[in-house]
Amino acid sequence: MALSKNETSQLYVSLFGRASEKVGSDFWSHYNQSTSIADTAKAMMQHTPLEGNSPYAFVMTLYKNALGKSLADDEAGIDFWAQLLINGMRKEELVERFIDTVVHYNAQTQQDKDALELFFARVEVSNYTAVNFTGALTNNDIRGLRFGDGLADVRTQKDIAGCIQQADALNAQLPQNNWNQTIPPGMVAGVTVYQPDTLMG
Repeated sequence: MALSKNETSQLYVSLFGRASEKVGSDFWSHYNQSTSIADTAKAMMQHTPLEGNSPYAFVMTLYKNALGKSLADDEAGIDFWAQLLINGMRKEELVERFIDTVVHYNAQTQQDKDALELFFARVEVSNYTAVNFTGALTNNDIRGLRFGDGLADVRTQKDIAGCIQQADALNAQLPQNNWNQTIPPGMVAGVTVYQPDTLMG
């Protein structure tokens, strides 16, 4: 069963800290019709070299991208997830479990409520661009879809409309993808010229 657009956006936000584009979202949603979120996460990470590949660096990337949190914000939480990797859990399994936990988390503190609002707001932006961002991205253009870089540092529902306007403005500047073209083997979906779209960059 293919992933939903929403599930693919959750991966883009958590792994890459950016909104998806149509060709990339379509590619990862359908690259394996029987895949799981973990399998897709593994494939996405294989297409992108990792920086800071230690368990703690990997988990801190997820926290920063998905929740806007640093080690100082949630040392115990980051330690919990990092220990799972240290004890043998595969990264793709952790990503699937991490996202599932975030989606179903019952936040009690204001900090956690703010973190969840950030996650869902960024996913909502990505769901929009997954349908409407049809421009042909080069590696230099990818930064334009990263939150806090080319796009606004989306943290609340109030930030969504302005962020979508930024994405639309970038899309209007780019040549549009030819949807009859296939993605060559080894090329990152949505990137015209392959260069690493790093997790940390």
